[in-house]
Amino acid sequence: MRTLVRLCAVLLLAAAPPGRAAAQDAQAFHEAVVAANKKLKAAGFRVAQPLPALLAGNRDELPRFRDARADAARTVKAVAEQVKGLTPPDSESARALLAAERAFLEYQDRLVNRDLADLAALLEDDKLEAAERKARAEKLLDRLAREEHDALAPLQQAYARFVAEHKLQRP
Repeated sequence: MRTLVRLCAVLLLAAAPPGRAAAQDAQAFHEAVVAANKKLKAAGFRVAQPLPALLAGNRDELPRFRDARADAARTVKAVAEQVKGLTPPDSESARALLAAERAFLEYQDRLVNRDLADLAALLEDDKLEAAERKARAEKLLDRLAREEHDALAPLQQAYARFVAEHKLQRP
């Protein structure tokens, strides 16, 4: 009889909090997505810091820009691995958020490994006059800003739907 009571108690405890377990899953998923995006934002900030000086012609900032770009590439790769291992809670908004996060990471990978490499090559090009180098760099940066805005919008929309559906607080 004791075994039957214990078995029933275990089954009741396991079955009782599905809403709570789902909420915990949603919260943990939310925290993982927020942490991933904070890492990306910090890496982007480090890449952007030397740009004003570089555009003003201070070539002494090139090593700092190169290092920040390399760090950003490592960060994007690490975050992509973390996101690859995420399992979304059982909701359409969670699956949509994960898909949007992965798409944004693909964009970030192209940005860091192709576009910012192109920018670094442009900034290092000694064959161009300083004014021409600055004009080309500013044109490239304007294009990258538009592309980032376009890549970020679906992620922000998916995040807003997920937070609303799961009644979570934004950081």
